[in-house]
Amino acid sequence: MSNVAIRINSVAKEYQVFTRPLDLAIEVLTRRARHTTFRALDGVSFEVQRGEVLGIIGPNGAGKSTLLKIITGVLEATSGSVEVSGRVSAILELGLGFHPEYSGRENIYLSGLLYGMNKGEIDRKIDGIIAFSGLGDFINRPVKTYSSGMHARLAFSIATAVDPEILIIDEALATGDAGFVQKSLRRIRQLCSGGRTVLLVSHGTALLAQLCNRVVWLDQGRVRMVGPSMQVVQAYDLAAHQSSDEESWIETVDDALDKEKSNQPHLATAESSSSGVDGSIVEKVAAAPRQKALEPRKLFESNQSGEDRSVGQQIFRRGPVFIDSVELINSAGERTTRLKFYEHALLRIKYRVDGPLPESSLGVAISINNRLDLSSVAQFYTQNIRPFETRESYDSAPDRRKPARRGTIDLHFDYVPFRKGEYLLSIGLLPNEPATWEFYEYRHFYYPFFVEDAGMDLGAPVFLDLSLVHRPMENETPEANEGVSGSPSATMPSLDGGVTDRSAPEAAAPEYRLATLRSEIEAICFREGGYPKTWPRHEACPACDQVALAPAFSKYSFTHAQCSACGFVTVDPYPPDDIIAKLYDGAYYTQVRNLFEAPLLLGCGDATPFSAPKETLMAVIDRATRGRASGTWLDVGGGLGAFANLIAEARPSWTVKLNEFNKKSVDIARNAFNDRFTISTADLANLRASGELFDVISSVAVLEHIPKPKEFLQGYASVLKPDGMLVTVVPHFSELNAKVSRASSANVVPPYHVSLFNERGLRRLLGRVEGLEIVAIDQAGPSAFIPVHLVDYGDYYDITVPTEEDPQPRSIAVRSYSTEESNAINALSQAEKDSNDYFAERDGRQLLIAYCKKKGSS
Repeated sequence: MSNVAIRINSVAKEYQVFTRPLDLAIEVLTRRARHTTFRALDGVSFEVQRGEVLGIIGPNGAGKSTLLKIITGVLEATSGSVEVSGRVSAILELGLGFHPEYSGRENIYLSGLLYGMNKGEIDRKIDGIIAFSGLGDFINRPVKTYSSGMHARLAFSIATAVDPEILIIDEALATGDAGFVQKSLRRIRQLCSGGRTVLLVSHGTALLAQLCNRVVWLDQGRVRMVGPSMQVVQAYDLAAHQSSDEESWIETVDDALDKEKSNQPHLATAESSSSGVDGSIVEKVAAAPRQKALEPRKLFESNQSGEDRSVGQQIFRRGPVFIDSVELINSAGERTTRLKFYEHALLRIKYRVDGPLPESSLGVAISINNRLDLSSVAQFYTQNIRPFETRESYDSAPDRRKPARRGTIDLHFDYVPFRKGEYLLSIGLLPNEPATWEFYEYRHFYYPFFVEDAGMDLGAPVFLDLSLVHRPMENETPEANEGVSGSPSATMPSLDGGVTDRSAPEAAAPEYRLATLRSEIEAICFREGGYPKTWPRHEACPACDQVALAPAFSKYSFTHAQCSACGFVTVDPYPPDDIIAKLYDGAYYTQVRNLFEAPLLLGCGDATPFSAPKETLMAVIDRATRGRASGTWLDVGGGLGAFANLIAEARPSWTVKLNEFNKKSVDIARNAFNDRFTISTADLANLRASGELFDVISSVAVLEHIPKPKEFLQGYASVLKPDGMLVTVVPHFSELNAKVSRASSANVVPPYHVSLFNERGLRRLLGRVEGLEIVAIDQAGPSAFIPVHLVDYGDYYDITVPTEEDPQPRSIAVRSYSTEESNAINALSQAEKDSNDYFAERDGRQLLIAYCKKKGSS
């Protein structure tokens, strides 16, 4: 079979259907047919190459599961042939062979044997299966006590532990809770990128576009289309829209973002009607040929240059509102398909109404997807009730206006927030009615465009922050212009980024709930804070103060600079005090502490919210209190008080004080630890004014957040007793990290980590603090440099802001890895396990712990 792993040749499957059970007996006795024949599959043919990931899509009843069962030998075909070359593992039904009375561990062996593994193979894999399932102690309980989600977790973990040459998966991805679904998807991506031949059935079109080389579209037992994944996915999605609305049709339209005229066949225009052409617009539309059956077409090509290739694509139409043209306009006022990051842009949609004007206001929905894998980047829509609205105020919103006979909808980007790359723009017009998605017209994955990074890089937010002006054409009826005050230009933001005065109260910009850490940082630092124009810059290195800083790299568009003398790296320009205050009082920082860290701390589980491993902190306590039976200890920026509590427990004769400034953290610490230590919210000036001095002052994972670390240390050294100990624990941004991994290092989290220390830079910094003498700088933890940093994986993820419904901060993949990246990450992750000690010897460990003594007599 050479490179063919699976060959399907004219496969058909028929079932005998009896109206009544009695008819089967009558047919057997009389030998006269009492049944009808149902063809679940009707002449299906295609091939799957070795190493190919092939998707299968289609509506319920299309024959997908029947086909997979024939391929795996569960069913026999009525006619045709199936040739399979290689060991096959199929996930057709989760929970194959589970016995309800057996424990989860016992069912791993039972189910694993049914999947074709031997006992030795299961023995080797069982720990990994249990760990992946996340069932913990439940693994030793009977399966009959499991919830449906726990049952699915265990079943999926077993099924994907098999190591086949050919993997067949039938809708097994939506298992368990939201966290486990993401975990399952990562496992499927790993399996697909490992060189296996994979057959994947799913209703998730975007998932198939990401994972599959090609997709087969089955419909009523026949192959309707086979081709590149994105082409088939677009055709299938449009057909799904069209099949749900008998009045709709699929039509081919030529349009492009940067062309002066668009060619739209079959549809009359308002100009032709007004120029004396016989017949009304409605009659012309009704008489136009409507394409009820969607035919396969070439949709678009890979397009590194950004040139528009959208000629001749198919769209969904129902009317009576139609899109005439779509324009993308850059900050220079030019139509384009290429935008630049952080520059103003305008998306303009020109429409017309052919027939009676709809009663509902006209809504717009857009989505932007990554061109490479169709991952969703952003969306914006007007029809649903938004968090800042009520049902009573819905119709009075300034961006909801009734359609005119002809009009323009402008969507303004105050800045282009998308990172460098290729994107696909989808646009739909629909009535503004909550919870409806019945489009007048929908152009799915229609417009490709390209974003240049303008020398910077940034990930995209999930939800676009736009202002919208609905501007009917001049000389229209008063009804069409109802609710629009002043001339159109009076309410339009200018293309240079300025915005004219909007006096109407309802035009005030709404406050959207920020769903991710990155969106909050962008709001605080970029939109409100004015980065980089209004932020201060360092005149010299904040650590050694010897030389000026030189640009080193950029991450999330924050520029990092490095000192050539000591190697210290910092965010430059750095956040001013008001921005720092907003960041630490923001939703992400507050919610992480309140909803994620606090339950861990109060629950006293194995996972605790220490900023360093417990054994490292115990070593700090031992060294700092050596030779002292009692004393006073101030822990600065100690968050929820976990370290302060550890000190109080380990040294009960010492007086411990937590110095913390975040109100939520202070409330949690007081609730968690009562009177085990005191809590101070005083700043340095008030601490000095009180006259209180301390034997030990510690800052654990604090100094990396301080843009002027020398001033910070000097201030706290002033409230240290003579011979007292100042202890500083910081992440180690090592020499190799600075030279090789750079922005991909886990320590680079701008604008939170503004100071990145190596040992040389930390030593220079501490040497400049008056009155301090360095006792030692130790290192702790695993290697500071890990090989996986070589792959810049950090830019592709964002972290959600915890909520009551989902208190765990989660990563959101905004683009999946290519096969090459996946293989590199897998290989380097394995190498990291084997080479940690080598790199720790070569380059140091993750934490730097500095001990300094206050000069003076005892």
